[in-house]
Amino acid sequence: MIYNDLIHYPGFRITLRKAVLADRPVIYKWLAESNITKSMLGEPVYPDAPVPSFDEFADDFSDGFFSDEINSPGKSFIIMDGNHEIGTICYDLMNLQKKWVILDIWLRDENCCGKGYGPEALKLLCIFLFKTKGIINFYIAPSKRNFMAIKSYEKAGFIRLKMNRAQAKRKFGVDIFDYNDNVVLKKVIKENCRQVV
Repeated sequence: MIYNDLIHYPGFRITLRKAVLADRPVIYKWLAESNITKSMLGEPVYPDAPVPSFDEFADDFSDGFFSDEINSPGKSFIIMDGNHEIGTICYDLMNLQKKWVILDIWLRDENCCGKGYGPEALKLLCIFLFKTKGIINFYIAPSKRNFMAIKSYEKAGFIRLKMNRAQAKRKFGVDIFDYNDNVVLKKVIKENCRQVV
């Protein structure tokens, strides 16, 4: 499943490459300076979620996301199709005791959208974290306005919860909402599950 820092699983066309510090500026550009930025951040659709500066991004995605530091609660990966970088997926706020984690994902370009990369990357990371860390509860919290992202997450097996900002903050201990209208979706893998998709 892991070979030379690449995560792969039979039946998947993509691999996940562990991101390194040199990837952080590239990942930032995909988020803040690409042709899909407008579908996630900033005016006119997301005035409540302005595009972050690189320094603000680096505060959220600290060095631990890009290192082999074992105690880091979050890690970033590059979604690969062969030798082509498709986007990034990460996890954060991992809680091994409660067996949960929060995920985030974005692709590099509009040309990568609508091809199934998002659902496949989410499924692959969930399998990896289930098999290596025993994580069974996976959460993701997009804006309600980002209906394409929500559709992609539902294809990966995520189900919408009725959880408002205050409830999410109580559950996770921090405010995970980046928007005024976040929706929380959850995917559960049963602990005794032999086959995970």
